[in-house]
Amino acid sequence: CGETARARAFVPYFPAGFAGSDQAVTLCSGDAPQDLRVFLGSGISTDGRWSPPLPSGGNIFLPDRDAPGDYTYLVESPAGCTGDSALLRVRVAYPPKLGPDTTICRDSILTITVQPPGAYSAWHWSTGPNRPDIEVADAGVYVVTVTANAGNCVFTDSVRVDLITCSECPVYVPNVFSPNDDGRNDRFQPSSSCLFLQYRLTVFDRWG
Repeated sequence: CGETARARAFVPYFPAGFAGSDQAVTLCSGDAPQDLRVFLGSGISTDGRWSPPLPSGGNIFLPDRDAPGDYTYLVESPAGCTGDSALLRVRVAYPPKLGPDTTICRDSILTITVQPPGAYSAWHWSTGPNRPDIEVADAGVYVVTVTANAGNCVFTDSVRVDLITCSECPVYVPNVFSPNDDGRNDRFQPSSSCLFLQYRLTVFDRWG
């Protein structure tokens, strides 16, 4: 029958890429820059890209600067072959906000509340309470340590509270004194229950 004919064909093969599995991660504000690929699992293709692109470029996410959100890691094979993708939900836990230092009137009560509400699972104030708010009536620096609901992030914030006298401040000025060193009424001085920021006393004789 004669010799059988032969021919060769070259068929390129492109292995399918692997993007990992869908994941969710919570980072703490203050953490070092993170390569998000490490959260997708082991064995992923390292030549993928992010959609949308990460704000800082490449694969690096900066918890203190970049916006949290949903990022998809895409691995695309050459020649139009089907690729792979994985969704990474990135959340960032942030420190609490107690507000700016403040001044209140004496004999009044100020409520200090950790903001934002609902973001933390544990609170500890320097004055002892373990709740999201405290009432204060004394001057001082109040410090709170909180644990975020997600990510086990621990943060600390503080606020300083000062006191001022808001009501009328009566001053008593004696009209006599006896400087004879007997320990009774030896000094001439006005008296008051208030604390003065400035004080000036001037004495005039009968001729001004």
